[in-house]
Amino acid sequence: NENTLRITCNHKEERTGDDNGNCLRERQSFSLHHVIPLPCQVIPAGARSSRRNGVLDIHLKKAHPQPAGYK
Repeated sequence: NENTLRITCNHKEERTGDDNGNCLRERQSFSLHHVIPLPCQVIPAGARSSRRNGVLDIHLKKAHPQPAGYK
């Protein structure tokens, strides 16, 4: 749907180590899913995203730009 933004993330992490002759293995796994309604239609082909320092930055282009002063 061009009126929603769908974000899905899967994360898996595995750590191993040795603590005084004992073998340590730890595994973590999680996923999240968000659906965010958008105020107008967007062009899916023009979507860009980046992640830096834990912040997700998403750029979307409106399908039909509104005239200046329109809310």
